[in-house]
Amino acid sequence: MQARASIESQSLSLQVLTELSEIVHLADEWNALLARSVCNRAFSSAEWFVASCSANPSFQPHVIIARRRAALAGILPLVLIEDGRVATFPSYLTDYSDAIVAWITRARSQMVTGV
Repeated sequence: MQARASIESQSLSLQVLTELSEIVHLADEWNALLARSVCNRAFSSAEWFVASCSANPSFQPHVIIARRRAALAGILPLVLIEDGRVATFPSYLTDYSDAIVAWITRARSQMVTGV
């Protein structure tokens, strides 16, 4: 995958995906993470994002993904509009505009954080 920008730390790496082909390539991983989240399955899916961008060619994908080691840990599915000056969610047709992360139970959170 090509990334427009990337940031790496010891535990998390971030990439910005700017091509729909990158999103299509990521779709299975995206939807697997979505299945482990509390986000809306239809409006937060990779297919909805790609369809929204395809229906509105002025949208420039600007999807920020986070990986913990090689595993996909989070997705912020944004697009750039107004000549790249504004980042927003791709569809005004839904109230479901979510950052996608796996749902963590309180017990699991305590194991991970020690709190």
